[in-house]
Amino acid sequence: MEIKTLKSTEMKDLLQAFNSSFTNYFVPLKYNLEQLQSKIARENIDLDLSIGVFKDDLLVAFMLHGVDTVNGEKAIYNAGTGVIPEERSKGLSQKMYEFIIPILKDQQFSYSILEVISENQAARKSYENSGYKPIRDLWCYYGKPSVSKSNLDIQIREMKEFNWDLMKSFWDISPSWQNSQYSLSRVGEKLVSLAAYLGEKQVAYILFNPEKNRVLQLAVSKEHRNLGVASSLIKEIVTNYSSTISINNIDEKGSCLHGFLNFLGLESEIKQIEMKLNLKG
Repeated sequence: MEIKTLKSTEMKDLLQAFNSSFTNYFVPLKYNLEQLQSKIARENIDLDLSIGVFKDDLLVAFMLHGVDTVNGEKAIYNAGTGVIPEERSKGLSQKMYEFIIPILKDQQFSYSILEVISENQAARKSYENSGYKPIRDLWCYYGKPSVSKSNLDIQIREMKEFNWDLMKSFWDISPSWQNSQYSLSRVGEKLVSLAAYLGEKQVAYILFNPEKNRVLQLAVSKEHRNLGVASSLIKEIVTNYSSTISINNIDEKGSCLHGFLNFLGLESEIKQIEMKLNLKG
């Protein structure tokens, strides 16, 4: 077997390995070529820093890495690690990390971050063996929201651009990598971006991916909560886009948002653990 970067790998070969690896996953995944290319663009995946294990020229395991600069630090995101079923239990994930970590350190990345489903104990142990440490618990929600009230004084308008300073002032918790301002700024034109106004004052917003029927961010000014503002935004999404929605990777400490999602009747069946690897020194 040979470990090398994916910079020369055909996209169709990566797609085949990706779908084979996640067929029997805790949450089965199956992408088409366009969806995989969209993931690579959205998560800023660098194939020069992504690696694979090849057996007789066949890609049997891979590790995709997204890159960005976050708060002045070079950061890398494990956007997906997979091993095809026939090659599991051979320590390939561990071998890929042994290969890539010295390269990441040499290129002066500060840290690497990832999420792992809490039930996937084998993957979590592999990441811990590579030096990752858990930093927070994240919950994923899904279902048909029951919107029983809204605020008739609210005006909902499309956001033409993102005022991140204002939007972040509404936050109690920080989004995960996939839902961060860095990731979303790369695909802003493909999102439904709505702001809620009281008079001329923006008091909330929602960012929604209509392809996946997924809420990516939802936040309300601390002074305007429990007034039906968030419900008004959700009602707009349900009415115009999809009666069933999902929202992923909500920090367990965000009690207000969790309370609201439970109030809507959404189910939280999946918990992920965000883990971080320090690459300094």
